[in-house]
Amino acid sequence: MRIAVATPTGAAYDLVLLAHILLALLAIAVIAVGVTQALALRRSGDPSEEARRYYNGKINLVGRMIHLLPVTGALLVAMSRSAYAFSQLWIGIGLLGWLLASLGMEALCWPAERQLASVLGDTELRGPLARRALLGQTVAATALIGAAVVMLIQPGA
Repeated sequence: MRIAVATPTGAAYDLVLLAHILLALLAIAVIAVGVTQALALRRSGDPSEEARRYYNGKINLVGRMIHLLPVTGALLVAMSRSAYAFSQLWIGIGLLGWLLASLGMEALCWPAERQLASVLGDTELRGPLARRALLGQTVAATALIGAAVVMLIQPGA
């Protein structure tokens, strides 16, 4: 038997929810930019000036915003006054999606992007690195979009 619990409300909850949604959209946008750059690198010829700016060997700090998603998610659960719990299926799936996305970016994409900075002019070396970056981005995009869909439909809620 499930006890009826009020839906969370209030300005603070709404702001954290907005931050959570914006962080998810930002993560997807960062991945989309990375996919565009990696696909362009797979073509033969000299890399564009845009690619040279993107693959600069520095840490992608905007991309690291993905790591704030579980923080805002945990805040939402804590602020929900027991309306939501980590034991709910959809929250667990959302966390799993975030974990897979983070692993895809941290283990595959971002290391390949840092290495690409030093081999941009070498078509033979940059091809496998661009493929590895694309693989990480594909894993991350699939996981994040899947988690977003689950968050919207909330199975088992």
